[in-house]
Amino acid sequence: MKRTLLVAITATAAAALVLPAAAHGRGRGDGDKRVEFIVKDRLEGIDLDGDGAITEEELEAKRAAHFAEMDANKDGALTQAEMDAYHEAKRAEAKAKMKAKRFAKMDKDGNGSISAEEFADHPMPMMMRFDDDGDGIVVIEDMMDDMGDHPRMRKRIHRFEWRDDGAEGDDSE
Repeated sequence: MKRTLLVAITATAAAALVLPAAAHGRGRGDGDKRVEFIVKDRLEGIDLDGDGAITEEELEAKRAAHFAEMDANKDGALTQAEMDAYHEAKRAEAKAKMKAKRFAKMDKDGNGSISAEEFADHPMPMMMRFDDDGDGIVVIEDMMDDMGDHPRMRKRIHRFEWRDDGAEGDDSE
């Protein structure tokens, strides 16, 4: 019974880790590597003794530590505000790491600033992934079609409308 429960919990945890990562990697050639890295990193974080297996005790210890981290006032109960603050802090931390990584990638000489040459030399992979035939030209209609396939972009495209005065903008005011 315990083994069945452990397998079910581990499978659920793995699915919870894999599915968002897989969706995040969608449309990129390195999506599988991304998923593998994220899953391995997160599962290794649960494998507290590093033996390559996750026991029920390790999973419970990880969950208890996670709860304690979210319980800001240490009263043994989570409020919606505590959960929201925790998740917002984690998002901000991830965003800051991503920005620092992007900056470091562009700052080729590592001097803490990006020169005009470093900026111009930085590739634009997000833009060029819409270059369907590899000729260095992005056709706007194709780009809009491709972006429309992505759920977040579809939401942004639908929010963005031409206003009656002819100016473009977000009509959600």
